Amino acid sequence: MAKATGKINLNDLISQHNVLLSVTLYLEVAITFIVFQKLVISMIPSFSFAKCNAKSTVGILLCGLLLICSGCSSGEPPKPVGTVHGTVSLDGQPYTAASVVFMSLQTGQGGSANINPDGTYRLLNPLWVGVYQVYLAPAIPSSNEQTEATPVYIDEAVNELFWNETSTDLVCHLKEGDNDFEVKLRK
Repeated sequence: MAKATGKINLNDLISQHNVLLSVTLYLEVAITFIVFQKLVISMIPSFSFAKCNAKSTVGILLCGLLLICSGCSSGEPPKPVGTVHGTVSLDGQPYTAASVVFMSLQTGQGGSANINPDGTYRLLNPLWVGVYQVYLAPAIPSSNEQTEATPVYIDEAVNELFWNETSTDLVCHLKEGDNDFEVKLRK
């Protein structure tokens, strides 16, 4: 069946994403400060930040930060979310040799979790309410289990349609609150 040669380290991706968010926020603050400074200077021709004491400089920075934060809210109420957990079985027996993935083909949002030794799973982060395709992916090794890239194998005991979000026939209608979704696989 399919075999991959590389490893994607989820923790590295999350760290890179967090760094990008921090850099973006820093740039927003810096740009807002510069624009705010230019605005103040244009309003008061004799104004100079060099002549300001520490309190007034901090006050100006806080005002600029307040302007940034007030622009971050969309004013819309948050989207309703739900959590999901359940069991995975293959022909009625607990199945554990993969991770389970929930993917919305409408929004692209999704989540995944390794399947526990007893066949249960729990997505750690809530998902927006909606319709999700449910499929399998190779199990995600924990960061202390693996130090180098190893090939990824797909279990051929499971019908190949369950290994792809576009071919799976497992659909979860996620509702607000707690959701228990049983993943029933076939050979």
